Amino acid sequence: MQLLFDRRVRATLFGLWCLAWLVIAALLLAPLRSPASLSHGDLIGHFLCFGLLAFGAVGFSHRGVALTLLAALTIAGGVALEFAQGLVPYRTFDVLDMAANTLGAMVGYGAAMAVLLLVIRPAQEARAADA
Repeated sequence: MQLLFDRRVRATLFGLWCLAWLVIAALLLAPLRSPASLSHGDLIGHFLCFGLLAFGAVGFSHRGVALTLLAALTIAGGVALEFAQGLVPYRTFDVLDMAANTLGAMVGYGAAMAVLLLVIRPAQEARAADA
C-alpha cells in the first residue's frame, strides 16, 4: 500500500495509463484482420478495456474529483473513438460498442471510487496519524 503514495510510482502508473490509451486507440482504429461479426462478440472487450482504464486511474489519482474527471474523460474518449471508427474506411461506427465503452468506464469508476474510499483514504489517514 505504501507504494501507492510514492510520487515515482504514481508517475509511472500515469505513464502506463497514457500508454494504455494509445494502445487501445490504435487497436480500435486499426484494420480488422477478419470481417466483424454481427453477433457483437466484442462488446465484452470494449467493456473491459474502458472499465480497466477508468479503474486504473485510482493508481495515480487519489482525489474523488480527479477520478470523476478522469472517468468523464474515459467516457468521452470511448465515444470519440467510436465516432472515429465511423470515419475510417475499414471500421464501422457501432452504438452498442459505444454503450459498452461507456458502461465499462462507469463500472470501472465505481470500483475505483470504492477502492479510494475503502482502502486508500483509510491508509492515508493512518499515515497522517503516524506522522
